[in-house]
Amino acid sequence: MEQRITENVKNQQIDLVQWIFERLQIEKGCRVLELCCGTGSQTMRLLEMVGSSGHVVALDVAEDALEKLRQKAGKEFGNRLSTVAVKMEDFPNVFPLLKMEPASFDLMFCSYGLYYSDNPTATLQEASKWLKPNGKMAIIGPYRANNWPLFKLLMECGVEIPSFVVYTSQDFMENAVMPWAIEHFRKLIIHTMVNHVTWNNPESIITYWQNTTFYDDTKLSILEKKLNDYFRKETAFVNEKWVMMIEMQDD
Repeated sequence: MEQRITENVKNQQIDLVQWIFERLQIEKGCRVLELCCGTGSQTMRLLEMVGSSGHVVALDVAEDALEKLRQKAGKEFGNRLSTVAVKMEDFPNVFPLLKMEPASFDLMFCSYGLYYSDNPTATLQEASKWLKPNGKMAIIGPYRANNWPLFKLLMECGVEIPSFVVYTSQDFMENAVMPWAIEHFRKLIIHTMVNHVTWNNPESIITYWQNTTFYDDTKLSILEKKLNDYFRKETAFVNEKWVMMIEMQDD
């Protein structure tokens, strides 16, 4: 996954982290719960924004990812960061260890990860119990025609895109998160954008694909031929990352 993120970041038109935090208001002193933090691309910005009087509890199932985050945070931010390796479904179990009570957080934040939960709406429901009165949730993920240029290219080569990948890549935000948000919060702010990711050679596309869950080495030679033919005529292949951020609050 980290390799796939790297390929996206270096070729994207819009910096995703900057886009998120230009829109999401976070005050100094805030306490933030982050689910699916990974190696901390967004966590580092959260740590900066909450300031020395704030705190971020960052959760992820992968301990190696959390170790990379702790290394990034270092001495500068380490005293305002708590990390715990835990599945999303089990995250409430960590709070007694951290001596935290319900209604402890100003913000629950999850970027590109909620769809990995076995029961996303139950996870959202449980997370809402840990928000302070007038606390806020922010969920970021892909939607609608996300990744369609790449999906179309691969399907033309006979690659099967699993239905779960299509659902999480294109339908999850509007079909799962938005209805729950409308039911449980009075105020919603929805931000969207289309981020163009430009690949200038076949190797970049293949590297990205090889780091996905839908890589199929039996179709590699077909794709290589198709890309070689494509780049004889064109200088770049442009994929589209459709991004949605849903902010939820009761005030």
